[in-house]
Amino acid sequence: MMMSFTDSPLVSVIIPVYNGAKYIEETIRSVLNQTVSNIEVLVINDESKDDSAVVIGRIQDEDGRVKLINKTNSGVADSRNKGIELARGKYVALLDQDDVWESINLEEKINAINEGDRHWAFSNISYIDAEGKLLEKEDQLVRDDFYRNLLKWENVIPAPSGNILVLREFLENNIRYDTRIPYPSDRDFCVQLARKGEPAFVSKNYGVTGYMGRA
Repeated sequence: MMMSFTDSPLVSVIIPVYNGAKYIEETIRSVLNQTVSNIEVLVINDESKDDSAVVIGRIQDEDGRVKLINKTNSGVADSRNKGIELARGKYVALLDQDDVWESINLEEKINAINEGDRHWAFSNISYIDAEGKLLEKEDQLVRDDFYRNLLKWENVIPAPSGNILVLREFLENNIRYDTRIPYPSDRDFCVQLARKGEPAFVSKNYGVTGYMGRA
């Protein structure tokens, strides 16, 4: 069922981009095709040298929910933080430039947060190859006692960042991406979230991430 809303955005989706022209349209389309339609898509262009801005600008002209934000190159962690600062939605979701979502991803995670009275949610994820073919590899993540299992180094980290939905007000607990560790910063971000509160878990694979050289 299509969920639609008429007021301010329910979800702010943040997509950092650097030289992502090859896959960025597919990524954005997977967001625009969500069953939750009341969204804003903040695409943070980190001074790409390819045609990323052209591709994003064309989609922006077609759909007003897409907003292209150009910035001086400072890395993916800083780009994500920039998006968080600009976000207006009740919920914040992040997505990498070469990853995609199943259409019901946001709806299921919003429901999980509300039903479980939690502040953030994640799901299992599937993988696709460079041609978009679904692979057999999947992450089956531990769902209970998240922070305790995290400290035991169990398979609980719901990275990449595109697997996470979080209430924006929860991020006001000084939760941000660490710009000193730009590439594993998505894992550190999960640790910060877990320290503040246990997540809701969606067992189905609503996140689909690029794999095997798709970036």
